Amino acid sequence: MFIGEVNKIRKYVKVITCTIQSIYDAVAEARSLITLGTVKELLASRVLWGEELLDREAKVAFGCDLLSDMLAYAPEGVLLLTGLTNEHLISTADIIGACGIVFVRGKIPDERVIRKAAEKGIPLLSTKMFLHEVCGVLYAAGLSGPVDPDAGNRDLSCFN
Repeated sequence: MFIGEVNKIRKYVKVITCTIQSIYDAVAEARSLITLGTVKELLASRVLWGEELLDREAKVAFGCDLLSDMLAYAPEGVLLLTGLTNEHLISTADIIGACGIVFVRGKIPDERVIRKAAEKGIPLLSTKMFLHEVCGVLYAAGLSGPVDPDAGNRDLSCFN
């Protein structure tokens, strides 16, 4: 009798988990896609390259200064928000299929970085805002960050 009850509970847990994941996916999908043109206006940014590509839509935004985190966590179609201005950033953006890059804190990469972005077709913008503020403005406008369905399941007992 006990094993039957356990199996029944497991079945319910699976249904509930699938339902929660469906709701999570629906919320993530319902968030707005924002064009780079809208991003330009919201962040009072200037276009360094790719003015003709401002109709591209960003699926999510990802604020980060670690290339390894971009490679590990940023999904295709992401808008990268960063203070990095090196050529490796452009290669990373190309690998992950970023729709564009916003440089924060007024940073402007040198000409060879801009040329590399042009070769790869990656629009570049620069804003004087700090990363935290950029993330907040874009989130308030409906652009979320990457959705991690396991975020609530992490073992945080080491912090107790």
